[in-house]
Amino acid sequence: MRILIASAIDPDSIERLSRDHAVTFAPGLSEDELLAKIPDKDVLVFRSGVSITRDVLRVARNLRLIVRAGSGLDNIDLDELRRRNIVMVRIPRPSAQAVAELTFTLMLGLARNLLIADSEWRQGHWVKNDLQNYLIHGKTLGVVGVGNIGQRVGEMGVAWGMRVIGCVHHWSRETSDRLGKLGIELRSFDEVVPEVAVWVVGCQEQQRRMPVQSQRQPKQRQPGLRLMPISSRLKFQMTVRSIQTRSI
Repeated sequence: MRILIASAIDPDSIERLSRDHAVTFAPGLSEDELLAKIPDKDVLVFRSGVSITRDVLRVARNLRLIVRAGSGLDNIDLDELRRRNIVMVRIPRPSAQAVAELTFTLMLGLARNLLIADSEWRQGHWVKNDLQNYLIHGKTLGVVGVGNIGQRVGEMGVAWGMRVIGCVHHWSRETSDRLGKLGIELRSFDEVVPEVAVWVVGCQEQQRRMPVQSQRQPKQRQPGLRLMPISSRLKFQMTVRSIQTRSI
């Protein structure tokens, strides 16, 4: 098969693929360059930063498979992909822990106002007594989309003494029991929002029909709610509109 690898991946994987297939390794392509290289390829491998637009898919006449090395689907025209009946495979797990740790790092930074403090201190202003900080221990963490990343964030929250509640796209008793053993309680979206102090949003493109992305307005929420969108380029304005974020 003719394979185009449009992002940097593990060199050993490239070497193994090259033994049996015609591999073109071309990371960092512009869209015009991608349009020029894709027409005769059977397989496309890529990570975030590569936009698989309708134009790209329409010129890829031989394309049968795309491999998304990661979890986000925001950079793919899914409607055109379905129309062409092109198979898509995601490899979400390798980066999940790194993203979860980054998310928790940002959560701690938000709790301690580290970005503001750093900026002020670099300008010679001592603002320790002017910033309102808070502890995350004992707070309730809400995870919308308890998947590969959201579960790991929830586990870290439990380890830091947080109460963790979350919701998923498709509830099942098996999922509820499995997450319950990790200290993550599954609830409905409308039950999650009123109780949480920190809200982590990790739903993917295909889950945008979840209430977090809808026009429904939760009846209540805690004032000063902290919002952490962790899915790739989440349509933030839709989330903001759904929860009336004036006090976030």
